[in-house]
Amino acid sequence: MIALMQQESYLFAESISFNIALNREEVTLDKIREASKYVYAHSFIEQLPEEYDYKLLEGGKNISEGQGRLIVFARALAGESDLIVLDEATSSVDSVTENLIQKAIERIFQDKTVIAIAHRLSTIRNSDLILVMDAGKIVERGSHANLIEHSGVYAGLIETLSGEAELAALPLR
Repeated sequence: MIALMQQESYLFAESISFNIALNREEVTLDKIREASKYVYAHSFIEQLPEEYDYKLLEGGKNISEGQGRLIVFARALAGESDLIVLDEATSSVDSVTENLIQKAIERIFQDKTVIAIAHRLSTIRNSDLILVMDAGKIVERGSHANLIEHSGVYAGLIETLSGEAELAALPLR
């Protein structure tokens, strides 16, 4: 089975547990809790009235966007999936949620096969194999260290981002 976490995912006007399980009979409350803990969503869910029975508004309008992303991430992990596809898993989230998702992704890489589609290089840095695309074609492949060593497109992206980070850290006059 394949699980997918898309950049734009939908939350139903149902309970959090429903939104994670999505009528999959094999996804028990124990599996819902386990997946939520795995992606660091459990702590905020515990703070909600009725916890996993808390009813979301259509589109998850009564929780933050970051919390919604964590629920969708738990949804992707709650089933019996051997392959997980993450399509821009950290897009449109605050830095706290991004860090939580990054930590969860690092853990997932150890247990599952993951295909991560990402513009943020921090999402893929620890991948076994990185495919670099340019103009719709794969132009490089290798590990982070290997791609840096070969000074190609990927290394150029890292250098550009490092330069931007250094510039952003400079004090304003």
